[in-house]
Amino acid sequence: MTVGAEGEAWMGSRTRRVSASLRRMNRTNRVSARLRRGLSLLSLSAVVLAVGCSSYRSDARAARRSGVPAAPAVAGPWEGRWTDLGRPGHGGPLKCVLTPVGHHVYRLSTRAGWWRVFQSSYDTHVVLTPVAPGVQILQGGADLGLFGGYSVTGRVDHTTFQAVYRVGNHTGSMTLHRPKNF
Repeated sequence: MTVGAEGEAWMGSRTRRVSASLRRMNRTNRVSARLRRGLSLLSLSAVVLAVGCSSYRSDARAARRSGVPAAPAVAGPWEGRWTDLGRPGHGGPLKCVLTPVGHHVYRLSTRAGWWRVFQSSYDTHVVLTPVAPGVQILQGGADLGLFGGYSVTGRVDHTTFQAVYRVGNHTGSMTLHRPKNF
């Protein structure tokens, strides 16, 4: 069976119309995929910021008024960095304030920076257990709702604060020191 010149012209124009239509659909799908990713990121950021209600600001203000405590106290301000151990290069600035709330129980108010744009704040109650003069082991955790559980374990003395944290399936480290100008 052969197709005449009219049939070839019709098929050619039909093929061009279908190809143009498919190109428009692909562009639309790419735009809608970008839009969905953007909206997902925006929603995630809003949730993180909403969940990030913490007492960091008021704890930091109170710590500034009282200054860095003398050794061997570990309460007060800390600053440093956090790093994701599963993704090299992923991390950011970290500021914390340890505030006593009971016998060996402290509130760890934290403000973390990530992606060079965002900040999130959260509070965790931790238990400090003395293991040597001036040295304490820190353990605590919290339920972060949609983000899963958060746990932190580390070592703190008057000048250094080193810990490992877990959030969902991410594990990272925190290395902090006393701020020079607080």
